[in-house]
Amino acid sequence: MLAAVEEFAAHGVAGTPISRITAVAGARNSSALNYHFGSKRGLVEQLIVLIQSWFDEARNRHLEIMEARVADGNPPTLREALDIFVRPYAKLITEEPWGLAAIRFIATLEFEQHPDGWDLVYKHTSSVAQRLCDLVAAVTGDDPDGSGKRRLLFYFDSVIHGFAAHKHLGVSFFGDVQVPSVDKLADFYVQCGERLLTFAASSA
Repeated sequence: MLAAVEEFAAHGVAGTPISRITAVAGARNSSALNYHFGSKRGLVEQLIVLIQSWFDEARNRHLEIMEARVADGNPPTLREALDIFVRPYAKLITEEPWGLAAIRFIATLEFEQHPDGWDLVYKHTSSVAQRLCDLVAAVTGDDPDGSGKRRLLFYFDSVIHGFAAHKHLGVSFFGDVQVPSVDKLADFYVQCGERLLTFAASSA
């Protein structure tokens, strides 16, 4: 599965035949892969489930605490809410050897929107995404014209793609804009979210 996530991250779902994954994994043929996963779509789904399970474990306890605070009338700050979304990406990169490939894989699925990928991302991430949206909404207030939701969606996508491409910050259009660590990058993305979503709340 590690070979699969790295190949999908590098070449996309459409650009990665099963035969390529089989060859990279050192298998003789694709029969074992087809036996375990049934198809390329089945393999993609299992990878999404694996990655999302990791994120759920990293976020769930923090979400429960913040949701309880909202229920008690003591909502978290916007920074605390955004940290629950952002921080696990830095943790995944630093703690798991497959972490960066996993984030690049998810970013590729969102960008590519291949029929064997995008609907599966939505299927397995929508419930947690909605909890995060509800938590942010509890902090920022009403969103009568829908601009806050659009800003939040833009923010979610930007953070994912930002972490996926963070190693390229040294060769950006603006020159070298690297930060000392992915933890510092996470701090920066949280600060960006505060500015983006606070503005949305004040201009609604």
